[in-house]
Amino acid sequence: MMEEAPPAAWPYETDSGDHFETPAEAYEDIAPLLRVLAKDKATRRGIPIQDAQASLRIYDPYFCTGGAKRLLEGIGFPKVIHRCRDFYHDVENGMLPKFDVLVTNP
Repeated sequence: MMEEAPPAAWPYETDSGDHFETPAEAYEDIAPLLRVLAKDKATRRGIPIQDAQASLRIYDPYFCTGGAKRLLEGIGFPKVIHRCRDFYHDVENGMLPKFDVLVTNP
């Protein structure tokens, strides 16, 4: 799967404080909670428990350089929505993707 590269210029206003990637350790810290959420979703929707993590849709709306997708996939969560978009514009215009859990900068 091809990782999205950081843009030369973001298509929305940014602040220098917006561009710090979350370290892998932070995602490892929340992985047990994400697994619980995945199992709960699977149970409620009749999805086999062994497919629980693969079915959890995680949304991180703050792109930075795109590392969150790679890190979450690396700990077993393949359905990660992490795009270079203006989150606030998407909220205002009802353009959010379908997701099960929103995670950003844990």
